Amino acid sequence: MRMCEVSTRTIFIMPFAIRALRTDEVDTWVAHCTEVFKHDSSAYFVSHLQDDSSALEDMNNILVADEDGTIAATVRVIPRSQFIGGRVVSMGGIAEVSTKEKFRGKGLASKLLRAAIDGPLASVDVSALHTDADRLGGFYGKLGYTPMPLRSVSIPVNLPLPPLSPQLHIAPLTDLAIHTSALLRLYHTVSSKFNGPIQRTEAYICQWIAARHRRDHIQAVGAWNAQGQLVG
Repeated sequence: MRMCEVSTRTIFIMPFAIRALRTDEVDTWVAHCTEVFKHDSSAYFVSHLQDDSSALEDMNNILVADEDGTIAATVRVIPRSQFIGGRVVSMGGIAEVSTKEKFRGKGLASKLLRAAIDGPLASVDVSALHTDADRLGGFYGKLGYTPMPLRSVSIPVNLPLPPLSPQLHIAPLTDLAIHTSALLRLYHTVSSKFNGPIQRTEAYICQWIAARHRRDHIQAVGAWNAQGQLVG
C-alpha cells in the first residue's frame, strides 16, 4: 500500500474536527468501520485498502470527524473512471459512511459528505454510491444525489447445453496477470457501450480481482477462438 501525506485543511465544528485521516490512523479507521458495520472481522475493510491500489494514494479521500483523537464518523471517496454516453468521465464513489452510535444525531455524516463534495469530489465529473434508496434516498437527496433504478436480467439456461463450437476453446485462467491485456480489451469493448460500468485497470485485475479469487477459491475460465483471441 502506498500512502501520501495528508492535507492540513481542517474544519472545526465544535467539539468535532472534520479532517483527512492520517497515515498513522489507518488501523484505527479499520477498527471504527468494523465496529460500526458490526463485522466479526476487520478483513473486509482491510481488503478494501490493501487490494485497491488507489485507496491510500491520497489520504484526503478519507475524511473523519475527530473528537479529541477519537474517530466519531467517517466517509471515504473512491476515485474511479466511468463509462457514460460513450465516453470516460471521472467518478468519485462514496463508501464507509458511518458514525459511532454514541455520536449519532449530530449530523456528522451530512457534514462529512458536504466536506467531501467541497473537497475531493469537487474535481470529478460525477459521484455515485450503492445504498438502500427507500431507506436512505431522502438523506442523500438533500446532498444532491438522485436515485437510479438498478435493473437486472435473468436468462434461463436449459440443460444439457448444446455442444460447444469446434472453433472455441475453453480453459482455466490460471494466472490473471498473464491475460490482463486481453481481459481489459474484452471488458472495455463491451462495457463502453453502456452507461455506468467502471473503467478497469491492470492493477484492478492483478490486485483486487486476484485477491478475491484467492480468498473465495474462485477459478476464472476463459474462451478463445481459433485465432487464439480471448472472446469470453
